Amino acid sequence: MRFLGLFLLLLLTPVAASAGIGLFTEVTGDTRLQRGEVYLVAAPGVDVEEDDIVETGSDASAQMEMSDGTLLKLGAGSRLLLADYKFDNGGNVVSAGLEVLSGWLRFAVSKLRSNDSRYAISTPTMTIGIRGTELKIDVYDDGSTELSTIDGAANIISNITNEALD
Repeated sequence: MRFLGLFLLLLLTPVAASAGIGLFTEVTGDTRLQRGEVYLVAAPGVDVEEDDIVETGSDASAQMEMSDGTLLKLGAGSRLLLADYKFDNGGNVVSAGLEVLSGWLRFAVSKLRSNDSRYAISTPTMTIGIRGTELKIDVYDDGSTELSTIDGAANIISNITNEALD
C-alpha cells in the first residue's frame, strides 16, 4: 500500500510543482489533460504546460487563464494543443501558438499584453494571427472551420491554399 501511495504522489507531483503557462479556472464534465503519454484529470487550479493537449468530453467544458491573463474556453467535444507559449522576463507573451484540433475555442487576449506579442491559432484549414482580439473558433467534424470575431481583428491564412483570406 505504501508503494501505491508513493507512486500516486510521484504521478501528481509534476502537475503541482510544474512551471506552468496557465491553469484551469473552470472545469465541467469529463475533461482531461494529456501530457506526453500520461493523461491527467483537469480541475480548477491544475497547471497547464506547453505541449499539453486539453480534451473535453461530449458534455464538458473548460476554461484556462494563461499566465499573461489571456482566457481560453473550450466547449464540449474539443481538443486543444498548447503548442507554443513563450514569455519574456516581464511575464509578457513573446509568442503563443495554439492548435484547435476539434470542437470550439473562445479566445480573449489579455488587455495587458505587450505590443510585441504574437498569437497564432491553427485549425485544420486556417491559421489566425491575433492582436487584441476576442474570438470564437469552431472546427467541425469534416475539418472545416468557422471564425467569429467578437472584438478586434484577425489575419487569416488558408492552410489549404496558403493565401490570405478576407
